[in-house]
Amino acid sequence: MATKMVRVNSLAVAKRWLKEMREVRHPLHYKKIGIWELQPQGRGDYSYSDSTIYIVGNQTSVKAKINNLGKRLDV
Repeated sequence: MATKMVRVNSLAVAKRWLKEMREVRHPLHYKKIGIWELQPQGRGDYSYSDSTIYIVGNQTSVKAKINNLGKRLDV
């Protein structure tokens, strides 16, 4: 698996991707792979009701590509 970062809109799917990424990589990299909650990008009053997007991947890859990350989820 060459995937280093995945965007999903469901926490259940994010957990499945996390499990799959951890199976492929070395056990020492488990702490570097995580799930982040992307900050909603609503435009005033016209935002979607559930606009939460989850980012799954290696922390160096994720932080280099996305600048408005929210908190990291510990699952």
